[in-house]
Amino acid sequence: MHNVDFWKKFLLRCFVVGLALMWLLFIVWYLVRDYSFALAHDLFGIHQMYYNKLVIDFFAVSKYILFYVFLVPSLALYWMSHKYKSEWKKNIKLDD
Repeated sequence: MHNVDFWKKFLLRCFVVGLALMWLLFIVWYLVRDYSFALAHDLFGIHQMYYNKLVIDFFAVSKYILFYVFLVPSLALYWMSHKYKSEWKKNIKLDD
């Protein structure tokens, strides 16, 4: 049970940290979006429409990774540990 609790808490904390970093990246991008487009245009010759699509795709993929790699397994482990907690307590003998 301790291993399940560790992974449950670890994945949930990874999700929270990842979500905070994603919001921070969005705020930074929003504040410097003109400069970052100019830099991307100078380096790669990319047009505004494609640049905006790349940014939107980046945030969409990041969101999917956060939800399906971190949040869904964490919720599944939480549900599993909550459901089988009484069964695990019967099998675990604690030293007095």
